[in-house]
Amino acid sequence: MGVEIFSTLYQFGDVFAFLILSAAGLAIIFGMMGVINMAHGEF
Repeated sequence: MGVEIFSTLYQFGDVFAFLILSAAGLAIIFGMMGVINMAHGEF
């Protein structure tokens, strides 16, 4: 039982970390390029 909980939490943390790092990387790249963010109406 304990191993299953640890495994599930580890998988969740792994996916969560990947998504956070991907979002941060894209935000930095698009911020440096000066791309207009049309989704938030920054024009």
